[in-house]
Amino acid sequence: MVDFWNPYSALPVGRQRLLGAASIVAVLVFWGALSATGWLSKNQLPSPLAVGDAMAYLAWYDGKSPFAVATLWSVGRVAVASLLVMLVGIPLGVLMGASPRINAVLSPLIDPFRSAPVAALLPIMVMWFGIGEFMKIAFLFVGSIVYLTPLVRDAIRAVPEGYLVSAKDIGATQWECVTKVLLPLAMPRIMDAIIVGVSVSWTYITVAEYVNAQEGLGQLIANARRLSAMDQVFAGIIVIIASVSRSRRIWMNSFQSIGQKATGIRIVDATTGVGISAGKALGRRLVSIVSALPCFLGFFWMLWDDKKQTWHDKIVGTVVVKA
Repeated sequence: MVDFWNPYSALPVGRQRLLGAASIVAVLVFWGALSATGWLSKNQLPSPLAVGDAMAYLAWYDGKSPFAVATLWSVGRVAVASLLVMLVGIPLGVLMGASPRINAVLSPLIDPFRSAPVAALLPIMVMWFGIGEFMKIAFLFVGSIVYLTPLVRDAIRAVPEGYLVSAKDIGATQWECVTKVLLPLAMPRIMDAIIVGVSVSWTYITVAEYVNAQEGLGQLIANARRLSAMDQVFAGIIVIIASVSRSRRIWMNSFQSIGQKATGIRIVDATTGVGISAGKALGRRLVSIVSALPCFLGFFWMLWDDKKQTWHDKIVGTVVVKA
């Protein structure tokens, strides 16, 4: 108990996992007890067993998996939007952080949207881009880039000025100060900003898929809500949470070796807290990228196939109601 309030004391890995599992079990027990009291109807709060049954029911029904199809579509949309956000938001944030003049020009155009309801832009997106896939990806792009860009800018500006002074003293040009000093030192915080950007895209995926989406986790949840199938709604929410967690781990593993190479910081396993070799980190990065490839390929294959025959005709409804 001496180190209970010490944030720098490391817990053993086994104890971390035990405490994490105990918290999940406690939530499930409280959830089951609350649903068993009858204070809330089954339509308002289904039991954990009912949600588990709904997940199994949607995972495989009549030789098909509505969950797998919906997850592929949602992961594909989020992945494409997140890739575009990184390609635009990271360079823009670096320029804003490195140049006060660029920041003064662009900050009034970006910062207000961090506290504005981006969902209110959905009708405008529909009017401009229609109701197809381009509109959904554009909506996710706008909703995420207004968070990522300021975070990258703040990461650049958080680098102590002493490093720039030292670099200039040994003859570094202004561009070298940005690319070889500011950017490498800000890389850990930029990695955190990327995780936030991907997570924000997942928060908006349900809104984007409300509009003319034949498949997707948001469309699955919307259909289940219309049919008062709350067990399927809870099941869809759990899958989204699991997808966000998996996306976070993929991005962490993908960019961890980049940050170590740029900064020289020892790579630490996010789960165990133990240092690992650069080769092992590179292997994890490759495994993470390869594991994400099926999502990309499946999403683009669905887009191509959708031109010939909609998935709605292939799978009779995303939400399957029990007879």
